[in-house]
Amino acid sequence: MMVNVEKYINELLYQYDCVIVPDLGGFVAIRKNAQINKETGVFNPPCREIGFNSSLSHNDGLLIDYVSSKINYTYKQTSDIVFNWVLHVKEELKDNGLFNLGDLGEFTFDVGKNIIFHPGSENLFSAQYFGLSTFNFETLKQQKERENSTRNIIFRTLNSDSFKQTSVAAMLLLGFLFVTPKLNNPNQEYANMVNTLIVKQDNINNELNTNISSLKAEELNEVKVKKETEISNSSTTEIETPKHFGIIIASHKYKGTAKKHLKEIKAKGFDNAQLIHKSGRYRVAIDAFATKQEAQENIANYKKQKQYKDAWISFF
Repeated sequence: MMVNVEKYINELLYQYDCVIVPDLGGFVAIRKNAQINKETGVFNPPCREIGFNSSLSHNDGLLIDYVSSKINYTYKQTSDIVFNWVLHVKEELKDNGLFNLGDLGEFTFDVGKNIIFHPGSENLFSAQYFGLSTFNFETLKQQKERENSTRNIIFRTLNSDSFKQTSVAAMLLLGFLFVTPKLNNPNQEYANMVNTLIVKQDNINNELNTNISSLKAEELNEVKVKKETEISNSSTTEIETPKHFGIIIASHKYKGTAKKHLKEIKAKGFDNAQLIHKSGRYRVAIDAFATKQEAQENIANYKKQKQYKDAWISFF
C-alpha cells in the first residue's frame, strides 16, 4: 500500500517544530517574522520556514505513530509503509534528480549526490497565520512618480504653445526691419510704423490666443482619451487573461532549472505548459484553466501518469 507520507509530514509540522523521517532526515520549522519592503511595496506575512537536516535520521516514533493512527494500521505495518516510501523517494531522486513533496517543497540532488530540500512558499505552517499571504501595495514614492509622470505629459503639451507665439512675434519684427522704406519724415513715419506694428501684433496675439485655447482643449482631450484608452486596454488585458488555476508538476528554487524542466515538458507535446513565478519559487504548470473546477476535473488525467501523480493545483 502506497501512502501519501508527505501529507502527514505536512500536517505534523503545524503541531511540532521537528518531524523526523527514519533513514531519510528531519524537517525542522523555524519562525520567521513579517517583513515589509518599503522600496518595492511587498509585504510578507509571518510564517514558519521549513528546513531539512539529513543527519536527523533516527526513528523517534512521532511520524509512524501519527500515520498509524490515521490509516488504522499497526505500528509494524506503518513502519514498513514509511520505509518503502523512503526507498521510493531515493529511487526517484536517483532516476530523475527530483522528488516533489507537494506544498511542502521538493528534494533534489547536489553535485555530490546529497539530498537538498527546497521548501514550498505557500504554506505558513501555523494555524495562527492562516489566511495571510504575500501582497503588493503602492508606496508613497511610487505614487508620487506616477502623479509626476502624468503632470509632465500635460505640462509639455501646454508649453509647446508659448514657443509658437514667440516664433511668430520674432518673424514679424525681422520682417519690418528688413523691408523698411526710405522715410521723408522719420519721426512721424516711425510713429505710424510702431502704431501699425502694435495693432497688428495685438490682432495676431488675439488670434493666437484663440487658436491656443482651442489647441489646448484638443490636446488635453487627446491626453484624456489616451489615458482612458490605456485604462480600457489594461482592463481588457486583465479580462483576456483568465487562466489562473495551474496544474503544477514541479516547484524549483532556480529559474534556470525550471526553464530546463519546462522545455522538456513542452518537447513531450504539452503546448499549454508554462512557468509561474510566485512567492520566490519557479513552478512548472503542465496546463492552466480559468476556474478551479476545470482544473480539478482535468488533474485526474495527469495524475494517471506516474511521473505526474504528485501534481497539485495552484492559483496564480
